[in-house]
This record gives sequence, structure tokens and C-alpha cells, in this order.
Amino acid sequence: MRIVSEGGERAGSVRICDLTEDSRTVLPGSMFFARRGLKSDGRRYIGEAIRAGASAVLTDPSVDPGALGRSRAVLLHSEDVARSMAVISERFFGNPSRALRVVGVTGTNGKTTIAHFIHRMLNLCGVRCGMMGTVTIDDGFSVSEATLTTPTATELSHAMSKMVEAGCAGAVLEVSSHALDQQRVAGLDFDIGIFTNLSGDHLDYHGTMERYADAKATLFEMLAPDRLAIVNADDPASERMVRDCRARVVRCSLERDADCRGVVRRADRDGMAVTLHGGWGTIDAEVSLIGEHNLRNLLQAVCAVHALGVP
Repeated sequence: MRIVSEGGERAGSVRICDLTEDSRTVLPGSMFFARRGLKSDGRRYIGEAIRAGASAVLTDPSVDPGALGRSRAVLLHSEDVARSMAVISERFFGNPSRALRVVGVTGTNGKTTIAHFIHRMLNLCGVRCGMMGTVTIDDGFSVSEATLTTPTATELSHAMSKMVEAGCAGAVLEVSSHALDQQRVAGLDFDIGIFTNLSGDHLDYHGTMERYADAKATLFEMLAPDRLAIVNADDPASERMVRDCRARVVRCSLERDADCRGVVRRADRDGMAVTLHGGWGTIDAEVSLIGEHNLRNLLQAVCAVHALGVP
């Protein structure tokens, strides 16, 4: 990223009070991210953002300084605007993901169930935990309806900063393949990544199963060596997920020997009696859920909660 034009002031003295990629929400002092999207091109709205009072515009090198007219705004260029937006958003809001234990859940199915399991278990154990997913966003102060599985980078970091302010110690996020491909989570610091499964979906966007898997695997490539990857070893794509992962890998299975195992002892219309084996020892439980897919979800959630220090 580099400064192209400093307008009427040195870039270091420009005060930024807000971040947005929607020109309709620009306020005096905003930084406007102008990038090409799937449905519209934010670069077309730079003039509108400048008229609304934007102090800085971050866009790609195709935009000439003349696009800012006589504005005193600073123009910045980045070869990867989406990634830069994610990193800037995280810094702007005080690096909230570093202050939280962050769990990211990705996969075709099961993300919402696992996220809710983790959120519920941690809060019941006295560990304040926020959540962002397909159904709801819990920022520690209030619970609201979600509009995207994974919000924009700016919305993510803003919500996580509110979690920190509310006293949360953890956060669980559903991480979609779109969000990974579009760099929405590129600025976040994940402690744990969870892979559920991979089946044919979103191929209108990714084109092939290989590209779809590559997008999902990005979450595990982001994990630092001292972090943890939890994968469903019963899904053949699990090895692709951890191929380039530097973190410790824990494999969960109902079908084979693995680090964590789940067994259905009894199942009927009222639920299941299950046994969960792992680093925590052995847990025998009665759950009001049916289906092996839900046992896999529960097993991975318990594995994550245990890894976060809950006995």
C-alpha cells in the first residue's frame, strides 16, 4: 500500500474517524474503500464519497489522483484493496481479535450448529463469548439478526471491538468460503479453525470443487504454529484443509481411530446417548439431537471448548 496523493495535508496528519466501502454512509473524516465488487464497482463512487467529506480513499492503482479533483483527501493505492481493508479495519478498531480467543468454523454444512454449541457451552461455563454467523450476531451487548454468514471486514472488527468492550473473552465466527476468498477475515487472528465437511455448493461462485476447497483451506493456512486446527477426519477433504497448515492438527472421527472419537450408544426419536473420547477423557451424555452429523458437530465443539481451557 502506498500514498499517491496527499491532497492539502500531509497524510500523517489526516484524522480518520470512520471506515466504509459504502459511499452512502460516508461521513466527514471517513476513509472510503473503493474496490470492484461482484455487483458494483466502488471506484465509480469516489466522487460521491469525496463530496460527502471523505478524508482518505483507498483504491487500486488504476485510479488516477485526478479522480479526487481538488479535494484535500489523501489517495492511497493497494494491489489488494480487500486485504488492505481487512488489515486497516482490524487496526482501526484496536486489534480486537488479539484480545479475544477466536474460533473460526468453516465447511459446507454444520457451521451454524457448531458455532451455537461453542457459544452456548462457553457462556454456560462462565466464559463470556460473542458470536457472528448465519442466524445471529451477539456482540456482547445485544443479539441481532445476521444478514451475511460472515460480515464485511469493517463490520467484523467493529463487532469484535464491542465484544471486547462488553467483557467477552472469546468469539466464535462462521467463516464462509466467500469471506475467505474475498479476504474479509484476512486481518483477524484466529486461535482455532474448525473444518466440518465439503460437498458441492457455491460452485456458481468458485467454479470447481478444487477452488472451493482451496478457499476453505485458507482459514487453516492463516493459523500460526501455536494455534489449533480441528478437522472432521471422516471427510476426504480434511487432508486438503491441513495440507499447508502450520498449526497443530486434531482429527475427529466417528468411523476410525482419531484424536477425538464419538460413538452413538443409543438413538431414538427423543435423541441419542453418546460417548465422546478426547483429551478431556470420556464424556457420556444424553442429547436431544438425532443423526451422526449432529454427533460430529458436538464432538468438534467439545474439542474446541476443551482446547480453550474449559475442563
